Parts: sequence; C-alpha cells; structure tokens
Amino acid sequence: MPSTPKAYIAYSYDNEPFKDWVKEFADKLINMGVEITLDQYDLPLTGNIPEFMEKGIIESDFVIFLITPGFVNKAKLRKGGVGYEIKVSAGEIFVKGKARKYIPVLIQVGFDQVPGFLLGDKAVRITDLKNYKEQFIELYAHLTGQALKRKPPLGNIVDIKKLSEGVKEKDLFEIEGLKKQSQMEDFVLWKFHIVNNAFKEDEFTYLFPKYRKSFLSKYQGQLNRARFYPSVLDPSNLKSAGSTAVYESKDLSVSNWHGYEKALFSGNTIDYGCIEFMKYDPRMVLVNDRIPLLSFFYLMVILKNFCTKEGCSVRLNVHMELTASIKPLYSFLSPLFRVKYNPMDQYLLPDAHFSCKQDFNDVEKKPLMKFFQRILGAFVSSSTMSTQPFLEIEEQDFEMVYSSIMKGNYWDPLLPPPQNP
Repeated sequence: MPSTPKAYIAYSYDNEPFKDWVKEFADKLINMGVEITLDQYDLPLTGNIPEFMEKGIIESDFVIFLITPGFVNKAKLRKGGVGYEIKVSAGEIFVKGKARKYIPVLIQVGFDQVPGFLLGDKAVRITDLKNYKEQFIELYAHLTGQALKRKPPLGNIVDIKKLSEGVKEKDLFEIEGLKKQSQMEDFVLWKFHIVNNAFKEDEFTYLFPKYRKSFLSKYQGQLNRARFYPSVLDPSNLKSAGSTAVYESKDLSVSNWHGYEKALFSGNTIDYGCIEFMKYDPRMVLVNDRIPLLSFFYLMVILKNFCTKEGCSVRLNVHMELTASIKPLYSFLSPLFRVKYNPMDQYLLPDAHFSCKQDFNDVEKKPLMKFFQRILGAFVSSSTMSTQPFLEIEEQDFEMVYSSIMKGNYWDPLLPPPQNP
C-alpha cells in the first residue's frame, strides 16, 4: 500500500447540491492524506475530458464510483463521461485484473443497481448525505490500508481432552445445589473467563505451582473478604491441585444474603466466579459488588506481575458475564473505586443477562478502566429524579487503586493497609 494513496472520483452531475457534496467529500479525503483527482480541481477549462478521465483512472491506486440514480441511468446507456469512465475501468479490469482498485459507493441506490463489472464487489452504502461517518471510516480504512477490526494473534492448538474439560468447568457453580444449601431461590452470578493466549498449551499448568508458591503462600491466612482480595485464593480453599487447580470458598453468609466464590486454573485459562443468593424483596439492596469486581481486578494485575517476574508475555482475552434470576438493586455507597454517585441513588440491573468481551495486550490502566466502565454501564439509576442515571468511574481514584495493586498491595483499598502484609 503506497504511503500516500491516490484516488480518482467518478460521479454523475445530478444537480448542483450533489456536485457541492462531492467536493466536500473529496476535501475530507485530501485533508486526511489521500491524493484525490477530481474534475472540479484538476480538469482545466480547455482540458481534454476523455484524456483526463483515462489518465486519472489508469494512474490512480483507487477509483471511487459515487453511484447515484443519475449515475445508474447514464451507466446503462454508456452515456457521457460516466459511460467513458466505465469503459476505461472495465477494460483495465479485463486486461490487468485490478478489481480491488475499484470501489463502489452506493448513494441512495440498491446493490442490484451496481454496474455489471462491479457486481459481487463489497460496496460502501450511504443512505444519508448528512450522516455517513461510519461509511466514510470504512472507505478511508480501505484507501489507507488500515484494518477496521484487528484479528487476534493466532493461538496454540489445544488438546481436545483439555478443551472438553474446560467447557464443563466454565459452569463453575452447581446452582440448584447451592439454592438448597442457602435455602434461597434468587441469585446474581458474576463470571470472568480469562485466557492468556501468549502461553503455550500446558505452560500455565507448569507455572501455576510457582504462582501458588510466590503469591498465595506469602498471604496465607491473610486473604479474606474483610481485607484481602481475591479472598477465595486463601490456601485453605484449595480443593484440587491436579491439572486443574480449584479454589472454592466457604459460604460467605450475612443475614439474608449468602455468597460463594470459585476460581479455576487450567491450561492457559483462569475462571473466576461469585454467586450471591438472597430472599427476594423489591427493597433489597446488594452492597457486595466489590467482591467479584475487586477480585477480578486483582487477578488481572497479579497475573501481569507474575508473568513479568517469570518472563512470560501477557496477551489476554477476557469474557465477563452477569446473570440474575431477578433484577437486582445495587448500592455503590461503598463503591469499587469511589465511583461517582449521588448518595440517594441505588442502581438497578435492568436485564437478566449482561456480557462483554475485551482483549488486553497488557494489563494497563486505561484498557482496564474502559472495561470496568462497560460493566458499570449495565446499571442504571432506579430513581427517575437522578442527576446521574449512569455510573462513571472516577479516574483519579482508579489510578490510586491501580498503582497500589501494581506495587503488590492486595488489600481492600478502602481500608487502612495491614501492619504486616
């Protein structure tokens, strides 16, 4: 792809307003580094029109056809300048096979109205001449050789046996059994699926004993939901240490609320979940949002710190799911990162299921903050009088927590640090 792409714009003089729009369209591309050949700029008064068209088409890297109803009519009859531009372009495709060079931009016409030599090509479609930002970006990305969506790096082949085990383990909780144990029907389930695509097939199985030794043993007896996160990683919660390491918390019960945490380490994957049970009451407010969210946050940074120490790369794919049997009401008065809030507000999860995914090439502050903002964006204020219907993270306080964790401090940021961590 040339560093400065050259493009020729072919269009029909349907009317003066459209002619002016074409000029503005060309100006946008010129201002963004695309060298445009346009008759309104480059064809002198005494210029030879066929020669101008032929030279512009042949010498350009791209030809942009702005296909309007007027263009379609002239194309069918091979009439005027439109007819000649089509003849030159079709000839070049026939002789040189440069089909990718020609870009149809459909303006208030259908795909079936594209000139024959462009049929089957992917087209940009503009239905509103005043509002076409997304279509312009798509076209500009093609002209400049930039990817609109970046394909993730190719991972490693996974043993089918491990893959099958992983699918079963993603369920994390046997919900019906926990319902009987807690004697409660209504629940909210948080799940985080973290995959490090930089690891080889069984590298994490090999690395996990080091992880357990370097981090978990250091905080043995101190990981608990009152102070340290993720509390489920207290060594006393280790249920299995084979090819899959399983940590499972005891019942974290308070009055009419019961909570359970679980973490699985298998292959290149960490699955973390927290399920909360409660007796349904429309006035019931949950305040334990910090358990799953802080635990996930700490897991991500702990993983980064550990990988850095071991000389491993960090290339993470994260899938978060939030499932509820009711529409839970959360209070953020004891917030995750001192989220901006109105003290009178309580926040409702309107949908029974919410999920989002994000890739991380490194565990950095801004991508993490963006991911948390997407999660908190699922909640809306339960008050119609709210001055802030949506949650918004306070960047300064997020920075404080992030910096603290990066230094190896895994205690609750809203509490004083322990004397001897």
